Amino acid sequence: MSYNDIIKLLASKNNGIITSQMLVSEGIPSIYLTRMVKLGDLEKIDRGI
Repeated sequence: MSYNDIIKLLASKNNGIITSQMLVSEGIPSIYLTRMVKLGDLEKIDRGI
């Protein structure tokens, strides 16, 4: 399972919300959030969310 898949799974389990801290606790580099936002896979709501 790729980091992107794990991030999507975590978000789906948390009502569509993922935080940087959630990624850190899973050992996923936060750069993946940035990449997913740039690709349009995620929408940035606020700092850290």
